Amino acid sequence: MDELMSLVSSPQGILISAVVVMMTLYFARNGAHELIRSVFHALYSSLRLGARSLAIANRRLKERNREVLLELGREQAERELDREFFRINKFVERDLGGYPTLQREIEEQVTRISEDYERCGDVPTPSPEWVEAVESVAK
Repeated sequence: MDELMSLVSSPQGILISAVVVMMTLYFARNGAHELIRSVFHALYSSLRLGARSLAIANRRLKERNREVLLELGREQAERELDREFFRINKFVERDLGGYPTLQREIEEQVTRISEDYERCGDVPTPSPEWVEAVESVAK
């Protein structure tokens, strides 16, 4: 072992070691290139798969956000519509709350007017004194 160490540490040993290493690297270059290509191809494929997955997730997220926004808009419109109907209902109750009483009074008034009209249409029977007075004036 000491001989090997002394050979490697000498200038001739360094030159021989360098030549052996160069030849080994020269013959191994195709394998190294293939290894590098396969590593980067695997990295490229995994990154491309990740990009596709992110694109699909992005599209789904946009669709989901659109659906959520539409649903929120519908709910807000329903709440506003409910508030508006409640407000209109308050106005109707306030303005027409006395309507049943008013309707009853109008019906009573119409009944009284109708009865009065019917009574006006009846011709009272003339008293006999008036008939004689009218006949004497007419002659």
